[in-house]
Formats: sequence, C-alpha cells, structure tokens
Amino acid sequence: MLCALTHHMAGVHDDDLIADYLLTNDETRIARRVPFMMEFVAEHAGRAPTEEAVRTALSVHPEYLQAAFAVMRDQCGSLDGYLEQALGVDAAMREAIAERILA
Repeated sequence: MLCALTHHMAGVHDDDLIADYLLTNDETRIARRVPFMMEFVAEHAGRAPTEEAVRTALSVHPEYLQAAFAVMRDQCGSLDGYLEQALGVDAAMREAIAERILA
C-alpha cells in the first residue's frame, strides 16, 4: 500500500501503479517467504497454517488495491484527501516526496 500511495504521489498512472503492485506475485519471492511465514504464524497463532494459506496471504490481486483505493476515496474524497486527512501528508509534503523520488 505504501508503494502504491508513493507511486500516486509521483503521478504514476493507475494502470502502471497496479502493474507494479502485481509484481508482488513473483513466485521466487513468495517461495522464499513461505517457510518463514509458516513458522511465524505457527509460533504466534499456536497452529500451523497450510502452505496454500500462506501463499494466498502473500499474494495480491488488483481487486485488493482497487477496493482499498475505493474506501479511501469514499471516506476522504480522493487519494490526496486520504493522504492528508488520514496520514497527515499535505500538498507540500506530497510535492517534496514526489520531487525526492523523481530526482
């Protein structure tokens, strides 16, 4: 979510933002994280998850991001409104962040 909102501040088009978000589904990355997450969940929840459940939790779908953005827009009027109202990132800070990451 942080990366998606940062992309938004940098002016990245929604289609490109979603394409980048979907890179999270890289099979090599997921395969590396599955054993750690299975152990982590087992230690903290007191029961072992299935590998399938962990893979599902580590995966993303465009609908997830679209739904999150829809809630932000509904509650704050826009993504910029969300950044300002919920996160305290005003227009000046958004511009500074965009300049920094685009430099």
